[in-house]
Amino acid sequence: MCVCPWEPLDRLCLWSLEGCGYTERLLLTGGGACFGRLRPGSYGLALCRRGVRRALLVRLPPGGNVEIRLDGDRGCYAWRRDGWHYGYNLS
Repeated sequence: MCVCPWEPLDRLCLWSLEGCGYTERLLLTGGGACFGRLRPGSYGLALCRRGVRRALLVRLPPGGNVEIRLDGDRGCYAWRRDGWHYGYNLS
C-alpha cells in the first residue's frame, strides 16, 4: 500500500472480513506499508487521517498479490495485480 501524499501519523488498517485478524501500520517516515503472508479471502483496508477514515474492500485470491496506491487527499485509489504467485500465501 502506498499513500501519496502521506502525512506523519497516517494509519493504515487491515482487517479480515472472514475472521478476526487486524493489523495496523503507523506511517512515521514514509507513505508505504506492506501487509504480507495473508490468507486468501476478503479484507477491509483503510487509511485513517485526522479523524477521517477512507476504506475499501480487497479480495485476495490464492497465490495472488495486489499493490494499491491511494491519494490521501482526494480518496482516489489505483491498484495493480502482481502476476507472481508466491508460496507463502497459497494456503
